[in-house]
Amino acid sequence: MTSQRAVPYCTVKGFRRALEALRRDPPPIVERNALVRKGLSPHAVYPVLGGLRYLGLVDPEGKVTADLDCFLDEADVDGRRRVVTRAYSEILPSLTLPVEDREDVDRLLVERHGCAPGVAAFCATFLLWLLAESGLPVARPDASRRGRPPAYLASLSTAARERMEADAAGSVELPEAFRPAETRPPAADAGAASSQG
Repeated sequence: MTSQRAVPYCTVKGFRRALEALRRDPPPIVERNALVRKGLSPHAVYPVLGGLRYLGLVDPEGKVTADLDCFLDEADVDGRRRVVTRAYSEILPSLTLPVEDREDVDRLLVERHGCAPGVAAFCATFLLWLLAESGLPVARPDASRRGRPPAYLASLSTAARERMEADAAGSVELPEAFRPAETRPPAADAGAASSQG
């Protein structure tokens, strides 16, 4: 098992509703009661708060961070990619994109990242939606399952969908976060720091 933090099991629908509520009128502190007052189901609030914290969009006290802006601005696909690749940095090197079957991601999260089997499908769907919202080639834009798009593609912002369709025409280079740590080039500033010492 490589991950120390519990992977969020938030639903895409609950997370999107929270973002819509925060976009309209963000409270000074994002906490359970504030989200319920904004119309979120009491059952959805704790998973949503877990997702917001995992991504670093709110701090442990519930204060909004600057990273929330890229989720409130649907056009900021690159900003979301930065936030998502940082938050899931321990998991991304284990993934292979595009994903042929979400259940493969379920198994990966359970077997290698300590995810409980009962919530793995929610965790995987949320992760794949975040990756798609970040403009990454999660699946073919026309992917379908039983005649419908998978849940993680059904709720994409216009900007993310346009990026995915554009990328489907050519090859997309995956961010370094998807490469295992042992194959990544050394950080540029590491050598400079050692030569100054």
